[in-house]
Amino acid sequence: MHLVFIMEFSNILSIGDWELIGTSTIRSFSFPEGTHYEVVKIYAEDQFGNYSSPSKEYTINLSPPTPPTNLAATTNNDMISVSWDASTSEIGIKGYRIYSDGNYVAYTTNTSYTLSANSYYVSLIIIAEDNSGNTSSPSEEFVLRDLQYNYVNDRLDTITYKNTNIVLYRYIYDANGNLISVEAQ
Repeated sequence: MHLVFIMEFSNILSIGDWELIGTSTIRSFSFPEGTHYEVVKIYAEDQFGNYSSPSKEYTINLSPPTPPTNLAATTNNDMISVSWDASTSEIGIKGYRIYSDGNYVAYTTNTSYTLSANSYYVSLIIIAEDNSGNTSSPSEEFVLRDLQYNYVNDRLDTITYKNTNIVLYRYIYDANGNLISVEAQ
């Protein structure tokens, strides 16, 4: 016995037409990547060529969602809130995987996520997942821990992380402009 996979067309010229798209002697079938079959029905065929009743109809989508864009971060006390523009997919977005420096951090269904500023995350990428389990290509890498040197009156005032403005060091001067101390924040 083997399975027969049949696809329904839905263009104007052939609404309701069906076409054989493959057979398999095992209980799985690989669809070509990047293809989209609107509806698939599965039949079993015996050794005499007799077909079973069709299975329920399945929607198959192998098209990946768009990657998240416009990553941004804000800070509030000891938290870093990262946000991004939503991805799109023909069948809807299920959620987002968050990675830092190649390591999995979290999964969220929102277009934002809050990290502890005390954790050491250097950079982030976000990958979208649609309702079929397809994943997007990674977002652009968002660097959280790139140092920025901030000057006031031509003197080093603070060292911060560029995209979050978390102050690492504050430089204290006397009235004459002499460095008194460097305070770790």
